Amino acid sequence: MDELLLRISSHKRIKECNVMIFTETWLNNNIPSSAIELGGRSVYRADRTAEDSGKRRGGGLCIYVNNSWCTDSTVTESHCSVHLEYLMIKCRPFYLPREFSAIVVTAVYIPPDANAKLAMEELHAAISKQQSAHPEGAIIVAGDFNHSNLKSVLPKFHRNVSCSTRGDKTLDQVYTNIPGAYTAIPPHLGQSDHLSLFMLPKYTPLIKRVKPAVRTVKVWPEGAISSLQQQFQDTDWNMFASQATLDSHTDMDSYTSSVLDHINTCID
Repeated sequence: MDELLLRISSHKRIKECNVMIFTETWLNNNIPSSAIELGGRSVYRADRTAEDSGKRRGGGLCIYVNNSWCTDSTVTESHCSVHLEYLMIKCRPFYLPREFSAIVVTAVYIPPDANAKLAMEELHAAISKQQSAHPEGAIIVAGDFNHSNLKSVLPKFHRNVSCSTRGDKTLDQVYTNIPGAYTAIPPHLGQSDHLSLFMLPKYTPLIKRVKPAVRTVKVWPEGAISSLQQQFQDTDWNMFASQATLDSHTDMDSYTSSVLDHINTCID
């Protein structure tokens, strides 16, 4: 905690970080949330329980949300089993690209000895539930996956970490339902044998990707509509039909063109 507080106070990027996710926190009921509070951030935790995980210690998840980014965040679900631990929170930040309705952040820890197939089935069910509840939501799933691969059950999700996070292996990963959402840089933190990751946003909002359309809008001065109505009433519309008719045959193209030309002249 001391090093984290130091990093927050001395590094602008970390200070402005919107969400912080920690796995293997080793927190338990004897450690109150007040002991791990960070100023200006809401803390959410899911401690490992012996009765659910079969292990007395270790594990645990924690998510910090920067209050300057979002104050509307709630836990939607948490889970602890032998094979999988996860903590989900839904965020509605002050600013959100219009194509997204919410951001769902999921912290994940899968133990090295877990059954990867069972873990992925449980995680798939939980994420699918959130996708159904928030079909236009941005989904971020981050944590220690060890030997598991989320793309085995959610092939349309995208990996955002390509560097090694422990030795020469990439055990920690950030998955999103948005392609090219982040780029990872590794600012190591503490004595962990896993490399900490800092995710820089790469996503470009839809409004900035779509070329703006230029439209011309005609502004009618006061009295213009009544004046136009009077001109139409004074017009001999049969004249246009007569001009376009020869030997009882009316040229509809000529008739239509002359009527439209007259209307445009009146409008101008």
